[in-house]
Amino acid sequence: MAQISVVQARTVRVLSTAQILSGIGIAGAVPVGALIAGSIADSEAAAGLAQTFGIVGSALVALPLARIALSKGRRAALSTGFIVGAFGAGVVIVGAVMRNLLLVYLGCTIFGVASAACPASNIGFYFFLALRL
Repeated sequence: MAQISVVQARTVRVLSTAQILSGIGIAGAVPVGALIAGSIADSEAAAGLAQTFGIVGSALVALPLARIALSKGRRAALSTGFIVGAFGAGVVIVGAVMRNLLLVYLGCTIFGVASAACPASNIGFYFFLALRL
């Protein structure tokens, strides 16, 4: 029984750390993409459009991520979402270096995948905590 408590405590620490880091990363990256787009286009509308593309990307992958979670598990869905989101962040960086607004928009759309994965991890984390109580 003590072994189970140790595993549960470790799992809560890992999930808590993942929640904090992913929340900070996503909360910081979305405005950065918008600032980059606004700087390249010298337009506040371009900045707003970058955030819109992120939301569109999140909406486009919500159901596919749910299907992955149902078929292969939540860990596979979260890993997929965060890996694809990291790739999107890289595309934004390349677009910023090249000062290519369309590439920044594409990266923001791809980064939206991570935004879709983060709420799924929140729900899973709170469900896990509820089971422990």
